[in-house]
Amino acid sequence: MLISVRHRTAYLAMPKTGSTSVETVLRGQCEFRVGGQPKFKHMNFARYEKFFEQMLESYNISDVESVCLFREPIDWLMSWYRYRSRDELAGTGRGTQGMSFEEFIDGILVGGQVKMANVGSQAAFVRAADGSVGVDHVFRYENFEAFRAFLCARFGTELAFPRLNSSPRAPAELSAALRARLEDALSADLAIYHDIAR
Repeated sequence: MLISVRHRTAYLAMPKTGSTSVETVLRGQCEFRVGGQPKFKHMNFARYEKFFEQMLESYNISDVESVCLFREPIDWLMSWYRYRSRDELAGTGRGTQGMSFEEFIDGILVGGQVKMANVGSQAAFVRAADGSVGVDHVFRYENFEAFRAFLCARFGTELAFPRLNSSPRAPAELSAALRARLEDALSADLAIYHDIAR
């Protein structure tokens, strides 16, 4: 999570949306940088609102606007599945080695009780304490260029984001029946995704 008071922007690092690349480019221009453990790096909007937005307002800073990326929900889960297939996660209880994408999704649909399937929710990430979408500017990950253009305008300079932390490719097929169940479970995420301007 990064905040630039000067450029009136708080970047919230949604997991699996290129956040390492974004933070690498922007961190030097931001007064507040929260990283390290994933729970800090990937601080959601409700926590940002509670701890940082209120702090900024206490200094009479009220014009900082939040921004994040939001990935197509099933593709987001595919990215988690591929990320967890890395060799360094083998034997940790969080890896997906030897597991099909369907088995991974089954772990999510039973409530994330399987440790490796406990990935959270994009909808929960962008929501305020009252349940509404709190992030001021939400861009589709698939339209990264619009997000980049927004940041270029805010920071007043041309920005280029390198591709970092790419996950290994792996087959990720779903049966029609399982896809239907998954789409039902992801209804909140899909609704937000479809509301984002293309």
